[in-house]
Parts: sequence; C-alpha cells; structure tokens
Amino acid sequence: GTTIALFKIQDLKNALKYMHKANKAYPNNFKVLYLNSKLANDKAIVNLKTSIRQNPYYPGGWLDLTKKALDSGDKESAEEYINTAAFITKNSARYFYYKSLLNTEKQDYETAEKDIERAAELTKQQAQTGVDNEKI
Repeated sequence: GTTIALFKIQDLKNALKYMHKANKAYPNNFKVLYLNSKLANDKAIVNLKTSIRQNPYYPGGWLDLTKKALDSGDKESAEEYINTAAFITKNSARYFYYKSLLNTEKQDYETAEKDIERAAELTKQQAQTGVDNEKI
C-alpha cells in the first residue's frame, strides 16, 4: 500500500525505503517482486517472470512483460505475453493499449486503431466509475 502510493506520487526515495523493508520481510512475495521490477531495471524481467511464476493470474506482470518485450523489439515474446494477459484481463485499458502497440509493430493498423479506441473507451469508463478493470 504505502510503496504503491509513493510510486504514484513519484516519491522514489521513500518508495525505495519501503521496498527495502518489504524485501526483508517478504523476499519471495509476488507483489514485492512485481514492485521491484519497477525499480530495478537490470533485474526487471527476472523479477517479473518470478512474480508470474508465483501468481500467473496477476495481469500487471503479463502486461509489464509485454511492454518490456515491445520496448526491446521482441514482437514474438510481446505477442505471447499479451495473449496470456488476454485470458486474465480483457477489459483493461492498458491491455488494449499494449495490444495496439503490438498491432502497429505488426503493421496491422486497422486492428491497432480498434484497440486504441477500446483503450480510450475503457480509460474514460474508469475515470467515470473509479473502477480499474485490470484489478478485477
């Protein structure tokens, strides 16, 4: 809770302090490993994969792996990760956003446009309702 709030307000110094405490108390917790992937870029993919092994139903891990694969130009892995995420969270704005990025990389612009429109709809819906479908 506290660490996530500090991430959101970009207070990384205090976030690191709380992450250090969390690492000591819960070194193998999937959520701690997931949050570590946000801090430690050199170990991000390892932490994400470890987090997913512990809780394969956590959509944030699959979506972050998709983003990392897209950033590195690995379309095959990105497609594998986004397809896995689809089983867990098909109503997430972030899912459709990353899917649109992947479809753009694959030069499937028609599908990418539909995906980004769906991401925009879900973002608007989330703002109106306060419900993040990725967390459901």
